[in-house]
Amino acid sequence: MGGRRVSEVMRRGIRSQMKDCVWLICGGIMLCALGAAPSKAEDRIFVPVEIGQGIIFESGLDPYTFSAQLHPCLGFGTDPRKLFVGGSVAATYANPDWKFLWGGRLALHLKTFKKKPVGTGPSLSYATSRLVVDVLMDGSELGRLTGGLVLDIWHGALQITPKAGYDYARERPLVELALGFELFPH
Repeated sequence: MGGRRVSEVMRRGIRSQMKDCVWLICGGIMLCALGAAPSKAEDRIFVPVEIGQGIIFESGLDPYTFSAQLHPCLGFGTDPRKLFVGGSVAATYANPDWKFLWGGRLALHLKTFKKKPVGTGPSLSYATSRLVVDVLMDGSELGRLTGGLVLDIWHGALQITPKAGYDYARERPLVELALGFELFPH
């Protein structure tokens, strides 16, 4: 009986240290990214909306998960679509519980896809890819940590985001596919 209590205390201590490490890593990434991106007058506000569905790797229950997320972000640098930093609010469902989570998002530009002109003229950008990291809190506890790749088609008209992450309430990994758009495309 005493060994079980000790292992429970150790597990909680390790979990607390993992949360502290996640916060330090996310904070360091944001500080490095902000320091590397010069802030100019052309900074813009972007508001991506995502609806995602996926599975939580858990046995015994229906593994379905759903999320509706809003990510108001600020774009930094001479090209504000290269770096987004912002907040997040989300309604999530993981059978059988609904939760409202809050947190932050960091998105870094990876590649711009361009269409080559048929004749003379400029090439047109039709899609970009970005690496995203979302940290969602459940009150004061870490709720979900996810990362993925956003394929942004026609400057926010359609965003496709496959994500993988960890649900800290259930202590299980998850995968999700989100479809979205920008509320105010530029």
